[in-house]
Amino acid sequence: MADATGTPGRPTDPAGSLLFAAARGVALFGGLVLFAMAVLTTVSIIGRTAFSAPITGDFELVSIGAGIAVFAFLPYCQLMRGNVIVDFFMSRAPTRPAPAATPTPAATPTPSPTPTPIPRVVEVVARVNGVGRSSMQVDVELIAESIHSGERRLCTTGRFHMIALDGQGRPTPVITEDRG
Repeated sequence: MADATGTPGRPTDPAGSLLFAAARGVALFGGLVLFAMAVLTTVSIIGRTAFSAPITGDFELVSIGAGIAVFAFLPYCQLMRGNVIVDFFMSRAPTRPAPAATPTPAATPTPSPTPTPIPRVVEVVARVNGVGRSSMQVDVELIAESIHSGERRLCTTGRFHMIALDGQGRPTPVITEDRG
């Protein structure tokens, strides 16, 4: 399923073609789920801001939708010999090292110079750029890949600043000297 240059291509046998078409269809469905989540979030924010009436359960619906979308993209990702790295660090981190701390993200996005055409498979790459006594900086890149040609390009970048806060909202150390 790779051409002479080693890049993944479409399978030529009937079973492979059927699986490829099914995987592509499921990936497109995942894209529609992501679009629906974006619409849901937008409508909920507008409702919350303008009418004090957000959509009940929007957080849960977006969480479920994200899981559906990720699993919808996996078959296509596997057929294209891609990989998926999902980091649940912030949501699964133990509270023992910083029992009173709450990570507070602030984002510094870099807007995309051109829109990304659809259909695309999107990869998000995050790298820890710096760690301080009570903060951390994470650089994020969003890379889009054409479903048809395999062409990849950087869509946008951003930097997340996470600061651990104590109960009064002041910065607090994540790891203290006595925990060694």
